[in-house]
Amino acid sequence: MKRSVVALVLLIILAFGIFMALSYSTKSLEFSVSEIGQVGASEMDISIDACNPSVLPVSVEGIEAILHGSSGDYGTIAAGSKYIPPLSEETMQGTLDFADFNSMKNVIDWVLNNESSADFNATIFVKSKIMGVIPYSYEKNYDLAEFSNVLFGNHPWSCKQNHANDVKQQLSLAQVRMSAASLIYSGKIGIGNSTQHNDINSSEYGSSG
Repeated sequence: MKRSVVALVLLIILAFGIFMALSYSTKSLEFSVSEIGQVGASEMDISIDACNPSVLPVSVEGIEAILHGSSGDYGTIAAGSKYIPPLSEETMQGTLDFADFNSMKNVIDWVLNNESSADFNATIFVKSKIMGVIPYSYEKNYDLAEFSNVLFGNHPWSCKQNHANDVKQQLSLAQVRMSAASLIYSGKIGIGNSTQHNDINSSEYGSSG
């Protein structure tokens, strides 16, 4: 009887130790945006590299983030599931979905200009399954500087060299496209305006003849 109790206690301790080790492995995950894909009116497709620096595998069920401030929400991030072996990294496909065009433009401007005092906070939720069975999740909060550095900065990377500089260049190109789009939407440039102007000139010439 005593042996069975001891064995049960040891089994519980072992299971608890495994749970703690795997939960620590999940919390030690590192994330970084590696590529920016298609950019829409208020969203962009992103590739997120997830690095697992621990000696235990991690099964990520999903990543969610809420970008918000005192004046309202700026947007969300969502990425799918991925199994990440020990001491390796995997790429997850996700979407950065902003509340509107101006929210997207503001956040990108802040990141590119290394802002640190803007009204911004990010809450990132990581959902996983320990041993592929037990649901486990955690969340972390970041201010603007921390959020920018984690996803787009040159922070320490345990798996391989980070490519943040390339991502910043991609963000800059997206910023240029967005600036051009905002001019078109505001009616400051466009084929329609020049056509109308030509029509007016033609009518003036016609009336004078």
